[in-house]
Amino acid sequence: MDTIYNIAQNTGFLGGRIVSSTSIDTTTTSDEPSANLGDTHQFVRVIAIGNPCHILFGTFGSTTATTSHTYLPTGTAEIFYTDSGNSIAARTTTGTGTLYIDVLSFPEQF
Repeated sequence: MDTIYNIAQNTGFLGGRIVSSTSIDTTTTSDEPSANLGDTHQFVRVIAIGNPCHILFGTFGSTTATTSHTYLPTGTAEIFYTDSGNSIAARTTTGTGTLYIDVLSFPEQF
């Protein structure tokens, strides 16, 4: 598993330019990775709407999120760094929701 680094939590920096955006519907069963994040190292901002969810970054096509993975509260924006070729899987604990995903670009000096 690639190392994931929570930029917002560790630096307080929330800026960045949105390179691409997508969303996936979340349910109590993990979807196959619905969001392929690209072939370069990426900063990714995620926001859960509707219900909190659990997220997992990993290899496209073989990542399944469970309730033991990273918890994302409803309405909270978090920024993660993930390695190239990763995707994201998500699931809720109860009910349904939507996970909004923004791939970000930061200034080079960051």
